[in-house]
This record gives sequence, C-alpha cells and structure tokens, in this order.
Amino acid sequence: MKKLIILGIFAIVGWTSFYDITKGTLNFLGTGNSTQQVSTDLTATLPYKTIDIQPGDTVLSLYEKLNPSSRADIQKVMSDFKTLNHGIDPNHIQIGEKYRFPLYK
Repeated sequence: MKKLIILGIFAIVGWTSFYDITKGTLNFLGTGNSTQQVSTDLTATLPYKTIDIQPGDTVLSLYEKLNPSSRADIQKVMSDFKTLNHGIDPNHIQIGEKYRFPLYK
C-alpha cells in the first residue's frame, strides 16, 4: 500500500511539473502576444532616460533622483520600468548594465 501511495505522489508531482512547463503557467518566456503588443505601444509613448547602474542603485532610488517632484505609485513605477526594459524584473537589475527609467511630470 505504501508503494502505491508513493507512486501516486510521484505521478502527481510529475504531471503538475510537466503541465507547468508546457502550458507556461508562470509566463516568464513571454509567450503571450497581447502583452508584447501592449509593452511595445507603451515603450513608444512613455518618456524615459537610460541609466548605467552603479553599486547601490535601485529602481526606486533612481526614480526619486530622476523625478524629485513626482509622487507616482510604486507599483506603477515598477510596471513602467518592466515595460520599458522588455520584461526585466526591477528587483534583479545588474551593476554595469544600462536600463531605461520612466520619467514623470
């Protein structure tokens, strides 16, 4: 009986892993056409400045330097950053790389 239960658990784990990989429930490969189209349109209309990342820089610290009088919502800043940089996670920026940062009035 134990062998049957263990086999069942392995089957469920294997099936869910296969489903997750093939169906893309975590959509980090950018397979959705509608999101790609929206990001292209927003990139063309959203003003930005390209910045070379230095040690200690974060998306929010650079947002505050570039937009001292603006009080945009943090989620909007992160979303706009991700849009301008073609889906790059704002929490994983790399030192020495160049990224586009949104400018607000």
